[in-house]
Amino acid sequence: MVVHQTKKSIISNKLEIVLMATIILLFATYFIILFKNPHGSEPIIKVSNKPAEGFNSTNHMASDNPILVYELIPNTRVQYDGSWVKLNRTTIETVNSDGFRGRDYSVDKPKGVYRIVVLGDSFTEGLGVNDNETFSYYLEQMLNALNISGKKFEVLNLAVGGTTLFRK
Repeated sequence: MVVHQTKKSIISNKLEIVLMATIILLFATYFIILFKNPHGSEPIIKVSNKPAEGFNSTNHMASDNPILVYELIPNTRVQYDGSWVKLNRTTIETVNSDGFRGRDYSVDKPKGVYRIVVLGDSFTEGLGVNDNETFSYYLEQMLNALNISGKKFEVLNLAVGGTTLFRK
């Protein structure tokens, strides 16, 4: 028996393979960078120092929802001195007006745009790194660079530090 695949299913299969390979590559890169500790046996995560003028000391708040426990505070910016993730440089973390990491997105999804929602903990949120250094940012950039059938991708980072596997 000969099985004939349609052109659409072949393209769909190839897109799935490229997408999965991209996601795996991003996760691997992210964790290699994250766990590379240039300071020997010191812990990677360490409480940041006093915030700079004009910045919040945190962008997290207790949630009224007992399942969530924490939420990000909308419209906040936190400046880290680098000690949080041992970057040895200052980083700025932005929470948008909807209360999730990164830039603002329109509520109504534009036509021709695929949206991917990322859930997770502080690693996924990108705690202590710049907005353009989170894996969700890289994923959005890489998918758009592939120019798949002229489609655009938006990757929304809804991760919140302090989240556990149970709460995801």
